[in-house]
Amino acid sequence: MHVLKFLLALSDFYDVDLLLPPGTPLRDKRWYRQNLNIDIGTVEVKRYAAGAEDNYDIWLSAANESIVLARTPKSFNIVFFPFVAQDGSGITHIANSNYTASHVRERYGTQDVMVIYPSIAPDELPPGIKEPMILHVSRFTLPSAFADKAHLAMIQAFKRLCSRGLEGWRLVLVGATLDEGEAVYASHLARHASGSPIDIRPNLSAAELRDLYSRASIYWHATGLSLSEPAAQEHFGLTILEGMAAGAVPIVFNSGGPPEIVTHGEHGFLFSSVEELVNLTWEVATQPALWKKLSQQASRRSYDFSDEVMKDKLLSTVAKSEKVSIIIGTHNNCQYLRGTLDTLFRDTPPGFELIIVNNASEDGTNILLQSLNYPHLKIVNNKANRGFAAFNNQGLRLATRPYVLFLNDDMELTPGWLEPLVEMLDLHPEVGAVGSRLLYPDGRIQHDGKMFLAKDLLPYHVNIGGRPGEDERPVEVDTLTAACLLGRSELVGFREDYRRGYYEDTDMCLRIKEQGYGLVLHRGSVVIHHHGISMGKNQSATERAQARNQRLLLKQWSAKLPSLVYLATEKEFASGKVRSRRILPADVFSQSWPLSHRLGH
Repeated sequence: MHVLKFLLALSDFYDVDLLLPPGTPLRDKRWYRQNLNIDIGTVEVKRYAAGAEDNYDIWLSAANESIVLARTPKSFNIVFFPFVAQDGSGITHIANSNYTASHVRERYGTQDVMVIYPSIAPDELPPGIKEPMILHVSRFTLPSAFADKAHLAMIQAFKRLCSRGLEGWRLVLVGATLDEGEAVYASHLARHASGSPIDIRPNLSAAELRDLYSRASIYWHATGLSLSEPAAQEHFGLTILEGMAAGAVPIVFNSGGPPEIVTHGEHGFLFSSVEELVNLTWEVATQPALWKKLSQQASRRSYDFSDEVMKDKLLSTVAKSEKVSIIIGTHNNCQYLRGTLDTLFRDTPPGFELIIVNNASEDGTNILLQSLNYPHLKIVNNKANRGFAAFNNQGLRLATRPYVLFLNDDMELTPGWLEPLVEMLDLHPEVGAVGSRLLYPDGRIQHDGKMFLAKDLLPYHVNIGGRPGEDERPVEVDTLTAACLLGRSELVGFREDYRRGYYEDTDMCLRIKEQGYGLVLHRGSVVIHHHGISMGKNQSATERAQARNQRLLLKQWSAKLPSLVYLATEKEFASGKVRSRRILPADVFSQSWPLSHRLGH
């Protein structure tokens, strides 16, 4: 269930396959609905064969004790607990708790470990009319020197509560029995419970379990109580969360993952001995006001571990969108801004910071911006229409992420547009900024690289109006357009003596190159640009601004250009092949993920 929820979260933005080990039945989607109560949606179930991992852009290994490495840099290993020591280098490990993560670092010898908690759907476990019932849910696993769910200890604790005078309450132990030995163990527990108000309930349906959660007042969890072995502790505690969502006050053993869920005295209680379990349960069971307060706080706490929280964390981790601040400036362009935002939220995994600078718009943009519901959103409302350089710098001052993406407000974003840009900066510290391939709405090229011409020292778009070719590898360039440009936050920014959005980006790119960094156009990142919409309709003002900004650019850079950029002849430019003054190593240009032909262009 944990792995399937990860895959479903990814399936909102990616095509996802579930690869099962050889010998495992390939069941249809109805089986998952009927047996696991989960709809796997568009996830395709296939058979794993050695080497299959190298065919994917993103790889999640969930073999637990056998780490399967893949060639993609987006390679992750889901760890429930590192039971044996092994070499864990070369892959990012996703642990289910900080407790597990600490042991992964120790036993796998790596610091490349992060935590994404398992999740629940709290709304599917609403509190009902409560009964004086204590509930525990776990598999009826036979106790051993390496694992013990502490069923017998809980039975003994409840008997002590009854002897102390707790009347009207009952203890319900629920769990699966997956083989004959576990069925015998459950019968053994029933004999121990005989004569007390204790129910042993094996193999309940999902509906029966939800009903018990809704009626339970207290939830017990004691895994690890009798054992000190790290692997024998509760690594996270998903059933604890399920009980909390339904309003059961958790009283759980203070070891492993549960202390990351329950804060003692706030959402429930943590215990370290059977005596503490008895005393804390007595306190909760005999003080209705305390029970009510803890019950309400436990239910609220469960939403911190919701499917939505997990999904946002996983997607921002895989796409690395959490590293990016996106800056959009706008003025009276509500219709196209809405299209830009629609595709941004639809085709970009969450986690990015979004900064929108509204330059005195009077066309309904204010209402559009007020309607946005995104957790990492900052809106600036200017009283005047500030220039391109000024409003982008204004957004830049508010940006808090290591990478900043400048984006025009007349864009149509496409699936997979952001990930290759982020990956380029992550993998290659010598790259200062990277831009997308921009297409006109009809599929022709609007921006696929620029070159400086020797005749006038000015940059021009290469192959503008042409059609994309088969080559989708990144390419080094001497300048990029800031219509869609991702750069390192410490390198980007615009000179504000330019006007109306012409050559400010060229000036910034030259400053980045002057500091020794390379610039890359990534043709695997595809964006549709409704070019010219954001510039307004005053043609004469546009021409004056272009001429003025050309003079500023040449005054600043003409003497330096021969040593910074490749100065092309007109014949070279006409060939349609972009050239630049190369400073980047060849391995930068081997990256091709994701492929733009998936878009049908």
